[in-house]
Amino acid sequence: MQQLFSGQIRYFSHGAAVPGVHVRVTGSQATVVATDDDGHFAVDGIPGGTWTLAPERSGADDGGAISALDAAAVLQAATGLRPLDAGGAIACDVTGDGTVNILDASRLLQYKLGGLARLPVTQQCGAEWTFVPGPHTGGNSQSISPLVSPTACTRGAVRFESVASPVTGPDFDAILVGDCNGSWRPGVAAARASTTEPTVQIGAPKRSGRQQVRVPLSVSGAGAFYAVDVDVRYDPARLRPKGARSLGHRDGRLVELRVIEPGHLRLALASATSLAAERDPVLVLTFVGDRDAVAQVSIQGAVDDRPAAVTRAPSTARRVSRRP
Repeated sequence: MQQLFSGQIRYFSHGAAVPGVHVRVTGSQATVVATDDDGHFAVDGIPGGTWTLAPERSGADDGGAISALDAAAVLQAATGLRPLDAGGAIACDVTGDGTVNILDASRLLQYKLGGLARLPVTQQCGAEWTFVPGPHTGGNSQSISPLVSPTACTRGAVRFESVASPVTGPDFDAILVGDCNGSWRPGVAAARASTTEPTVQIGAPKRSGRQQVRVPLSVSGAGAFYAVDVDVRYDPARLRPKGARSLGHRDGRLVELRVIEPGHLRLALASATSLAAERDPVLVLTFVGDRDAVAQVSIQGAVDDRPAAVTRAPSTARRVSRRP
């Protein structure tokens, strides 16, 4: 029996090969082949006939590609600041409602902070990846585009009718749902290259009635940036988190806070427009409790996926840390 199909699977945003994709082949019999390190797959050992090829990639390991920066990209798309091609629209629409809006950004931040085990689309479809059929030559075929709705999920595939000779293809574009800015790379943790290291500064705490303490967080040295992600440790016997908000011009911004356990919270900010020109702190974290306990608060931070140094305003300097 001859090699009937030979194709390649690449990432939608930059064309990098996607290894480890299983291509399910169904017809008069069923078989599964996997893409190699170059994203290639080949199907042989089956007779001519009618066949359907449908890729799938399991597992939620996104290599750090999904972050608060993707929520910022969603906000940019929702406000018309970021045009989306077909692949980008699929990646950004994590709710699967056919539109890209602030709810998608909110769900991305919740997922990033651990509040959601899976994004709504991946919960609905049972997979974190989707695949869009690309070009192929030979055979009488029908491309099946991926489709998600609140009640159904159709995976991308290609169906060939009465194939008798080898087909070059089909190729597919792979999309990690939630990777709105298209930063995924095979086997590489996503990160933005930069010649400078951003800094997150913990400002002087301010009392605000009824034992509330406001702790401002500022960013410097980042250039144009759109997302901030911080991990906060505090003494739960002396402080209780009440909330967080963004200062300055707040249109097109989203803030999410999640308490992981007493003494540990995560906080993320995403913005449709650059925050580089902000004079005010970009975030204010509010606690209820002892103002002096703020001196024991430690954080790790990232700005646009770049690890950030952490400093304190002189009056609060006691402990600094850095995100690994």
